[in-house]
Amino acid sequence: MIHGAGGIQHLTRLMGRARALEVMLSADDYDAALAERYGGINRALPASQLGAFVSSIAHRIAGLPAAGHVVVEGKRAPSVQAFSPIPKHAEARNAAAARTCFQAVHVAR
Repeated sequence: MIHGAGGIQHLTRLMGRARALEVMLSADDYDAALAERYGGINRALPASQLGAFVSSIAHRIAGLPAAGHVVVEGKRAPSVQAFSPIPKHAEARNAAAARTCFQAVHVAR
């Protein structure tokens, strides 16, 4: 992740501060079940079930009244919330917390 590009803030909002720090600082690989539990993905499915699941959702959305409006607003609203600017005091607090965790990890090694 590149500082200042928004990925760190997005990950923090997605899975919470503690888990985001764990994911970023550990640089570990996570299986689908853990990624789902942490909030990094919506749902973990076996490859054999993926096509049927996506098709089912697509048909349900297409059958809703004003389906086009639902899709456009449904895609826009979460993005507006997820990528809205973070207040400066929160950004500074998060940066300080990340530095503290990194220093603790570095000292422990």
